[in-house]
Amino acid sequence: MRKGKEFCPYVGWRKELVEEIVTNKLRTTLLQLSMDNQLEEEIRMYHNENNKLVVAQISSLAAEIAFLEKRVDAIKDDIQACKGKSFHQEMLDEMQTELTEKKAEHETLSAGLHEIDVPEEYSTSVKYDIQTLIGLLDAEVQNPIVAFVDWQVCIAGTGEEGDEASAYYGAICERG
Repeated sequence: MRKGKEFCPYVGWRKELVEEIVTNKLRTTLLQLSMDNQLEEEIRMYHNENNKLVVAQISSLAAEIAFLEKRVDAIKDDIQACKGKSFHQEMLDEMQTELTEKKAEHETLSAGLHEIDVPEEYSTSVKYDIQTLIGLLDAEVQNPIVAFVDWQVCIAGTGEEGDEASAYYGAICERG
């Protein structure tokens, strides 16, 4: 990139250093998730974050309903005390209709929003997978090609003489 008449300095990073930083951060994050109930808590936090707009709508509707109920009660008291004007009954009917609509909307939104429950089997399964991934990170192989070849031999090779995958693996090991 250019800055005026000069070139921006190039910063080079060694691949091994970047890999080590990423591996350490990934391992730390995975270890935190596998402790106690951190995984379940993170799932709940994610769920709450995704539904915060719905929660805000429900809260807003609850405040509007409370306000409308107070207004309806005040107008009813005025009508019963014979202080009401002729338009009060009409206004009361409109407010009660609006109140019913708001309550129905509140119930609909509240029914759609429920507390998330993380099943124990799911949690156990994911924690096992996390521990497996941490184990793979801990058993870091210096040469990723050898790890890939080992994996390929496990998948495709039988280990018998004449097996193409085993022969290829043997050739890599002799060179290595």
